[in-house]
Amino acid sequence: MPKPTFTKQEYSRFVRLVRMSGSHNQMDRITSRLEMPKLVKELGREKCEAMWEVAENDRDTDPDYV
Repeated sequence: MPKPTFTKQEYSRFVRLVRMSGSHNQMDRITSRLEMPKLVKELGREKCEAMWEVAENDRDTDPDYV
């Protein structure tokens, strides 16, 4: 089965929430916890897992998504 594909916009939204989940700002962390389930529901778990693999492999340093 092929891996799901995603757009730069989808990946940017995903990475933003991942980054916010580790923020020192408590409101960022809360926002991330509230918004991530909505994003997973909208895009699908398989697509989000594929984006997580990319983010892990890139160590979240891809300049296109800063």
